[in-house]
Amino acid sequence: MARVGQPATADSDAFRQLDECQEALRALALQASHAVDRERNRIARGLHDDMGQLLVAVQLRIAELERVRTDGERHEVIATLRDLIAQAIESSRSLTFELMAPLMPELGIDEELESAAARFSARYDIRCRLETDSAPKRLGRDEAAALLRATTELLVNAGKHSGAEKVVIESTRQDDTVQITVRDNGVGFKPGGSAPSPQGGFGLLIVQERLREIGGDVVIESDAGAGTRVTMTAPVLEGRR
Repeated sequence: MARVGQPATADSDAFRQLDECQEALRALALQASHAVDRERNRIARGLHDDMGQLLVAVQLRIAELERVRTDGERHEVIATLRDLIAQAIESSRSLTFELMAPLMPELGIDEELESAAARFSARYDIRCRLETDSAPKRLGRDEAAALLRATTELLVNAGKHSGAEKVVIESTRQDDTVQITVRDNGVGFKPGGSAPSPQGGFGLLIVQERLREIGGDVVIESDAGAGTRVTMTAPVLEGRR
């Protein structure tokens, strides 16, 4: 027993560790808040730059339609309106694809990956298929959601920046982990270069953070003109202790 006026070493260590844990939690909460803010700003920019400007253009064309006098001018404005509305629909589909949440991750992710591949092909007109070993892949909700959202982020990157003709999603079971690989035959990039391309930018940082949060891992392989291959791993439920 510690004497009066003499600090108890065990208690001091416990309080110090508690303070360190609380500080780490505050830092983690701040990082999460910043990540949410960045995602909101990115979506807001997309809504403003794409949907907002398209709707303003539609409004102007409708006002122009009210002033035209000949059938030829009227048909021309209507054709422009149809084109603008088609662009607005395409923009909304793009945002929907990026925000699409996984539906039933606890039942296995291969079905979700198959749906993501189909949505990607329809959205970007790029061939995409799923290759799976069909092995059981029982994941927790957080792990499955992180893998599926990270896969969506990689697909969006490939659709917007890679210039690829095809994308392949691979899903395999490796011992106590699930391994998801997204590879394309696009332009690629040099990881860690002095002037990173959009494909190697913030999107990949989001993927790395999401996998780190669930105890997973990400390996990025790419080179200029050689396409990109990103391999993600996450622990299965059966492998936890």
